[in-house]
Amino acid sequence: MKNLTDIIYKYKETQFSWGELDCCIFTASIVEEFTGRKLPYWKDVLNYKDYKSSVKTLKNLGCNKVEDLPSIILDTPKKDISKVKLGEPVYHVDIHGEGLLGICNGAQAYFLQEGGGLTTRPIKDCSYCWSID
Repeated sequence: MKNLTDIIYKYKETQFSWGELDCCIFTASIVEEFTGRKLPYWKDVLNYKDYKSSVKTLKNLGCNKVEDLPSIILDTPKKDISKVKLGEPVYHVDIHGEGLLGICNGAQAYFLQEGGGLTTRPIKDCSYCWSID
């Protein structure tokens, strides 16, 4: 496996862009690079240009919220954040009540957030995670 911090820091100067590099695409891209595992179909279906079209795309995939996407792509249920491991996707609700997907990198999780670029949050402030094994 590659060094997770190096993979994450490739996005240090990157800005959020719906359907090009948002929290969903950021998270899936890192999981693929970190594990070397090709995740099914996400590159073909996460085609949207703004918040409104992202909601429609997620609904078409069977997601009620962004937190449902990792279960579909990884084919694994969400688990309590207390069971998180390095490199696993995590879910955090920001101060605006919006859900964000990100990546666990030890005690911190990294997210690509609209208006803020690459940001961190303590793992203890996240709600869920998903296995990448």
